[in-house]
Amino acid sequence: MQKMRKRWLIGFPVLLIAAFVGGYFYFLSSDGNGPEEASDLPVPAGDKDPPLYSRPPSEDRLMQDIHQMTHQKVAAKQKWGALQITQNRIDEMIGTVSSGDYEHGDLYLDILGKWKDGDFTNSVKAHNAIWKLQRGTVGKAKRLSTTDEELKYIRDQFDDKYADVYRGVQDKPGG
Repeated sequence: MQKMRKRWLIGFPVLLIAAFVGGYFYFLSSDGNGPEEASDLPVPAGDKDPPLYSRPPSEDRLMQDIHQMTHQKVAAKQKWGALQITQNRIDEMIGTVSSGDYEHGDLYLDILGKWKDGDFTNSVKAHNAIWKLQRGTVGKAKRLSTTDEELKYIRDQFDDKYADVYRGVQDKPGG
């Protein structure tokens, strides 16, 4: 009886500490509320937009533009700046990076190449990598936006510029 009580007095606190540490690391790595896949909203062609660059942009400008595009796809406490993701912008940026000499060109091409293929699952990593290069301190992305969150962001930031692309996409409760 004494051995069993001793095991209980040692085992229970060890189990409790292990659960606490595991929970701490879980919440540190993820908020646990976001989708595991990027939203499936269509990406407009972008034929209503003028080109972004009349001459090759600086590294800072290019980085800022990609950063602002990620805001459409990620959930973050604060977002400064918005640039809508369009196929034309993705193509223009890939061409710009490919023909330029950018210190972080490989990072930009990795991000943009996946986006060109319609894969936005890298958006949290992309946002935070650029945010870190820009020495960000507030606004780290924690997760991908839900389809409803992204649609609301698009409507809030870009009005109805590409309303025809999003026509038929319904807001769903609880998105």
